[in-house]
Amino acid sequence: MKSNIVILFLSSMISGCTSLIMGSYCADAEIEREPVSIPGTHVISIITERKEYDFTFKCEKYYDAQCSTRGNYWDVRYNSFSSKHDTQEIEYELPDQAHAKVLLPSCNDLLDKKSFDVSMLKVWVSGIPYFYRSSDKDLHVYISHKFGDIEARDIVLDLKISYEFKE
Repeated sequence: MKSNIVILFLSSMISGCTSLIMGSYCADAEIEREPVSIPGTHVISIITERKEYDFTFKCEKYYDAQCSTRGNYWDVRYNSFSSKHDTQEIEYELPDQAHAKVLLPSCNDLLDKKSFDVSMLKVWVSGIPYFYRSSDKDLHVYISHKFGDIEARDIVLDLKISYEFKE
C-alpha cells in the first residue's frame, strides 16, 4: 500500500513538473515576434524538357513557437512561408507521362552550404520519392528505394539548373 502511495505521489510530481514546463512554453508561444529578414536574395532557374521555372526569394528567421515539450526556438524559412518545411516546388509531366514533383532546398540547406547543387533537390515521381545518384552535364540520375511491390529503379531527369546568391 505504501509503495502505491509513493508511486502516485511521484507520478503527480512528474506530471506537475511537465505541466509547469508546458505552461511556460505555451505562455512563450503567445508572445508574437516579428520575423527577421536575412540579407541576400536567392535566384534559382530550372529548365526542364518543356518549360523554364524561375524563383527569386529571400529567407528569414522566425520564432517557431508551439505549445510543445520540444520548446520554442528561432528557425529559418522562405520569406512569408509558414514553416521551415514549406519550400518552392515545380510539378511537370515527364516524356513518359509520369508526373514529377521537384522540391527546392530549404533555406536552412542553402544557408548551411552557401551554394546550391542538384543533389539538394527532393524528387518525387508518380508519388514515389527518388534520391540523387549522379549527374552527367544536365542529365541527373535519381534512384528510388524498393517501395511496397515496386522494385527500386533509376530515373533520368533532364534539368538545367542555375543558382545565384545576390547580396
